[in-house]
Formats: sequence, structure tokens, C-alpha cells
Amino acid sequence: MAAVNKPLERLVVIGLGLIGGSFAKGMREAGLFREVVGVDLDAESCRLAVELGVVDRCESDLAAACVGASVIQLAVPILAMEKLVVSLGRLPLGEAVLTDVGSAKGNILRAARRELQQQLPRFVPGHPIAGSEQSGVEAARATCSVAIR
Repeated sequence: MAAVNKPLERLVVIGLGLIGGSFAKGMREAGLFREVVGVDLDAESCRLAVELGVVDRCESDLAAACVGASVIQLAVPILAMEKLVVSLGRLPLGEAVLTDVGSAKGNILRAARRELQQQLPRFVPGHPIAGSEQSGVEAARATCSVAIR
């Protein structure tokens, strides 16, 4: 993939497993963002993501990671998605576009309608098109993709 002429400012990927890591790596390699920031509860995943070039840096603080974000991708397990949406709804996200890679949409859409009042017009549900027998950020591949609905 060739780099774009004018990259967006910052991509924030929350959840650095196979899908989130693959998306981050692909966007970083394509040069679509000036900076790719990862957020993950697992410090080892964050360390590996930086070491492997999946992200430019990681943040442990969600609010700090999202400052100046152009796009925020929610790549956490489905059962954690609603809580994450509640947290994001309390942050000043500016004009950031939010998307998710959850395979089920009912709970995430209800949570988005309830919690993302200012950001709701910029919430774009997605669906992962990725997978292998491997897991974790160390299995991330830049060629995996996400379908936008």
C-alpha cells in the first residue's frame, strides 16, 4: 500500500489483540495517520506492539490517548465494549470518528445511542474480516481488514 499525501493526525486503537493490532499495523504501514497510538490493559501487549512496529506508542490512560484523535477504533472483546463506550462518552473527543470491530451490534449500538450523544453522528459500526489460529498483537498482520457498514 502506498502512503497517502496528507495523512490524518492520530489513530487510536483500543485493544491490541489480533484484530486491533492488525488494523493498527496496516494503517501505520500505509501511512494513513501521522501517529498510531495503542491502548491495552495488558502492559506486555503494549510493549510488544511498540517493539514490533504495530503502533508508534501506547498509552495506559484512555483520555490521554484520545486527545487529538482523528479516528478511534474499539477493538476490545464484545463483553467489554459497552463499558468502553460509557468511558468514551465522558471524554471530549472533538471531531474524532469512532468505529468498532465487534461481531455483534445490538449492545454496542444501544450503548452508542445512549452514551455518545455528541459523537453519535461520527460513530461508524464496523465488522472484522480477520482471523487465524493465532491470537494477540504478535500475530497482527497488516493485510487484515475491517468492513465498514
